[in-house]
Amino acid sequence: GFVGPLSRVIDAEVRRFLSGDGHDRHRVRRVMKVVAEEVALALKPSGYVGPVGVDALVFREANGELRLKPVVEINPRTTMGHVCAALEKHVAPGRVGVWLVLPLPALARVGFESLSAFGDFLRKAHPVHLSEGKIFAGALPTTDLSQARAFASVLFVGADLPELSAMAPLSRLAWLRPDPRP
Repeated sequence: GFVGPLSRVIDAEVRRFLSGDGHDRHRVRRVMKVVAEEVALALKPSGYVGPVGVDALVFREANGELRLKPVVEINPRTTMGHVCAALEKHVAPGRVGVWLVLPLPALARVGFESLSAFGDFLRKAHPVHLSEGKIFAGALPTTDLSQARAFASVLFVGADLPELSAMAPLSRLAWLRPDPRP
């Protein structure tokens, strides 16, 4: 999941669309507030109390027009979005991050024989740099790599999407796809 100002990681055309062609920078926030209120009302009769995540998406119609689908899925549980919102509080203003859950088999395919080897790589290649007590740049494991057995979760922080994409192993995001071998 992305952490920080989405305007730094989304396409300019989508940014314009989400802000009503630049006339309403709070448009999506207002729409999602209404969605949150409606979802809360819908869940109330069930007696559910707790975190809820609502997946939304921007898509392109066949005619090329962008549209917002404000409710794709409702998840009555803690979601990656909740974790990203919590992590955002630790990222320096104006910086962006991507929080990834990386399975050990995928890391092995790109040359890391263990999670501790991956941790060593992160410490050397992308040490965490702080600014006023917040993460300005680098890669912060959010799981204890000495104890983890199946996956690593890591917060990568940088200036923008191109900088994040250049961080190895992020530059090889294709390796996150399931192994095509039988």
